[in-house]
Amino acid sequence: GLNNLSNFQVIKTDSGTLGSVVITGANTGIITFFDATSTVTNTAWASTTLAQIPASLVAGTYVFDVVFTKGLLIDFTGAMPTSTITLR
Repeated sequence: GLNNLSNFQVIKTDSGTLGSVVITGANTGIITFFDATSTVTNTAWASTTLAQIPASLVAGTYVFDVVFTKGLLIDFTGAMPTSTITLR
């Protein structure tokens, strides 16, 4: 399941690939994807920004095919768009 961390959610622990984000309903929120499982800031838990979905992005499929090794954590601010996240 998802781990709720305020505006952060761990989507997957361990390695994988962020395949794509399918936006079916635009909104004013921003979604940022990180290679991380925690928001702790230190060298052992450093996070890498993988991708960001800007506010009011039009409906469509946005392919990233970005590999992550620690896990996939998302940070959302504002009103999230209606979306589907694909992983591999």
